[in-house]
Order: sequence, then C-alpha cells, then structure tokens
Amino acid sequence: MSKDVTKDMTTGKPLLLILQFAFPLLIGNFFQQMYNVADAAIVGRFLGPKALAAVGASSSVQFLVLGFCIGICCGFGVPIAQRFGGKDYRSMRAYIWHSIFITIAAAVLLTTICALLCPAILHILTTPANIYKDAYIYLLLFSWASLVLYCTICFRAYFVPLATAKHLFCFWCFPPY
Repeated sequence: MSKDVTKDMTTGKPLLLILQFAFPLLIGNFFQQMYNVADAAIVGRFLGPKALAAVGASSSVQFLVLGFCIGICCGFGVPIAQRFGGKDYRSMRAYIWHSIFITIAAAVLLTTICALLCPAILHILTTPANIYKDAYIYLLLFSWASLVLYCTICFRAYFVPLATAKHLFCFWCFPPY
C-alpha cells in the first residue's frame, strides 16, 4: 500500500499551510545561493580573476536564456497544477507531454541560436579582448550544457505544484548542476 505524499492546500488554515510550504523552499533557495557564491569563490580563487571576469561577462546572457526558459516552464506549470487540483489526470498528462515537447523544441532552438551567436553576443556586450577567449569558451559550453538545465527547470516547474515541501527542499538543496 503506497502512502499519498500530496498535501491538500485547499483545506485548513491558509497562513499555516503557506508557511509550512514556503519555509523549506526558502531554506532551499538559501542553499542554492550559497552554491552560487561558492562557485564564484572557487573560480576566482583557483582559476584566477581573468576566469572570474570571463564568467561574469557572460552572466547576463545566461540570465536572459535561463529566465526565458524558466518563464516558459512555469507558464506550463499553471495548467498542469490546475488539472491536478481538479483531479483531471488525463488532461494533466496531456499538458505535461505537450509542454515537454514544446520545451525541448525551445531548448534546442535557444541552445543552437546562442551557440551560433556567441561571438556576436560577446561583441555586443563589449567584452574586453583579454577575457574574450575565456568568455567565448564559457558561453559556448554553457549553451550546450543548458540543455540539461532546461530539463531540470522543466521538471521543477511541472512537479513543484504536485510535490510536498519536504521533497522540494531536498531538490532545491541538492541541485543536479
């Protein structure tokens, strides 16, 4: 016999339900930020200021691409959560599969465009010549590695509304990237 791990957030005291759900997420986001700080510290300390500058030079492009992907995935998460709340599991599965297909297509398109336009993007950003090569390599690697990131973002956006806060805490604290 399997135990149902979903939490009905429509019954009970709203403030308590929201706090019980939000607290593990806030802690998870804190650990995610600490990961980013540690990542910058490692790059700066072991690879040097030039490598850290190269990573920083391409961060705005990363933010733009990831923000677009997060927006798409979260937008798809809304009808999925609505179907789940309405217990219309057949429609929910259809939304999930259609959104996965569209997300994969968008991810491949964004990755290809970003990879092909790396030199132009860095030129528009007026990347200094002394870090251009490192920034180009980093942005190119990020472009291709982002396919995995899109899948992770997609997974989070689709299944966050369906999970318990404890599961989300573990997923946010120990990201796959």
